[in-house]
Order: sequence, then C-alpha cells, then structure tokens
Amino acid sequence: MSISVGKKIMKTVAFGLSGVLLASVLIMTGSCGLYRNAQTIQAREVISCYITFRVENGEWNDGTTADKVVRLWRYDDEDLALLLDAGDIPAVGNRPGEGYMAGRWDVTPTTDLVITHDYEYTYSYISDPDYGNEDAEGDLAASENKKEYIDELRKMIEDAISDGGEQTIIWSEGTSIPYDILLLLKDHPGITLIFSCSYQNVDFRFTITGDMFREEENISWCGPFYLYAYYGSRESVLNPLSAAELDHTYTATAGDTLAGIAIRLGVSLESLEQLNGLDKDAPIPEGTVIRF
Repeated sequence: MSISVGKKIMKTVAFGLSGVLLASVLIMTGSCGLYRNAQTIQAREVISCYITFRVENGEWNDGTTADKVVRLWRYDDEDLALLLDAGDIPAVGNRPGEGYMAGRWDVTPTTDLVITHDYEYTYSYISDPDYGNEDAEGDLAASENKKEYIDELRKMIEDAISDGGEQTIIWSEGTSIPYDILLLLKDHPGITLIFSCSYQNVDFRFTITGDMFREEENISWCGPFYLYAYYGSRESVLNPLSAAELDHTYTATAGDTLAGIAIRLGVSLESLEQLNGLDKDAPIPEGTVIRF
C-alpha cells in the first residue's frame, strides 16, 4: 500500500499473518534523503578489567602452567561492583617443581576486593631447604613419618574436643599445618594450638585459635610464612634481628633466605628485594651483605 503525500511517498511494509502488523519501516524519499522513524540508538561503553594469574616454580593444581586470565566487565552507566568469584581464583599449592615446596601469593586474591583496573597475581612456590638432603628411600620414610605425626596431632585435638571445655595443645613437629587441622580449630573455638617450628633460620611460635580462622580453599598445607602472615605477629618470631644494632646491614648465614631475613628484621620483603636485587625465594650465599 502507498499513500501520496506531496512529492514524498510514504511506504509501509508489513510482515505477519491475518492482518497482524509485526514491523514497520518508514522511508522518506526525495531531496531530504533517507530517514527512519526509529529512535536514535546510543552506544553503551563497556568497562573491562583483566585479572591475570601467574604461577612460578611449579604448576597450577590442574597440571598446567599457562597464565590464567579472567575478564570482568560492566556497562559504564551501571552501578555495579566488579568482583572475582571463588571459581575465578585458580587452585594452586599442590604441584611444586623439583626442589620447591608450597609457597604463597604475592598478594592473596579475594572475592571481596572491588576491581577498578587490571590486576596481576603471582603464586610462587618457594625453595625446599631439605631438597637434595635425602635419597629416594629417605624421602619415602620422611613422607610416612609426616603422615604419622599429623595423625598424632589430629588425635590430640579430637581427644581435647571429647574432653570438652577450653584446652591448649602444644606442638612442635614439622614446619607446616594441614588446612583441615585449622578447620577443626575453627569448629571448636575452645581449642588453642601453640605451634613452634624453625624454618629458613627463623624460629617461630604461633598461638592459633578457631576465631582466627581464614577461609582459603586453594591451600592444603599452611607453612610458617603463611602462618606468620595470617596468624602471627612480631611476637611469633623468637629470634628477631635488631635493626638498630645492625646499622642497616645484615650478613647472611648458611640457610638464610630474603623472606626469612625480612621476617626477622620486621621489614617488608619488597624493600629488601629493591635494595639488594636478590630473588625473594632463592637461598642467599653465606657472607652476603644485605642492606635494609
């Protein structure tokens, strides 16, 4: 159907059945060119943030090593916070490379941090100070002994739970605590675990209670540096170094690492890295002078 309107022609093209009008297109021809009766569509800007996860000295728990990238996005006119989901954070900690052991994130990724720009998180397995000290038979024996003493610790906690009331357990075997032990403490806040260990020339003593529990699905074993970061304090270090007495330098001894020295000095690992240009996880040769 067409309707004459002066020198312009209005044509209506209809699609449908039984006279039902489903769509219309208005075309104006002539000197004015081509026009449409649709409203102007304004493009919506998309805001994107890319979160990159990297692993060093080992693999993700799924056996891969490639960077994992998560894209978070929203429209610029949306009042929407960009947050990671728990499933966005890759599981890690169980597949160290040869000569390494479970380590830590440079910054622990969380699901409650509002993302406003691109982020990078790096998980680094740390050097195993016992690597190369035992043969294969010795490694197997050490693994069996580790299982035995962890079973012993678990039984001590379960017995304390059965006894009821407030209980304190003192423990000094090994250098790490399984995550499921911390879960036991969380579920039974009347139990206090005092755990002592020595690691990379640092002597630690941690007092851990259930109300201190930190949810961390990606970690199966909690080593001393992890425990220090989330369950410790300066009082947890039994052999601190006096910064005032050292005059801003420290001479490394056998077994020292930059991370261990930072903890004993009470300074940040990043500051030692920048001042000395050393790898944060690598053993430091005896006699090396560390500035801080």
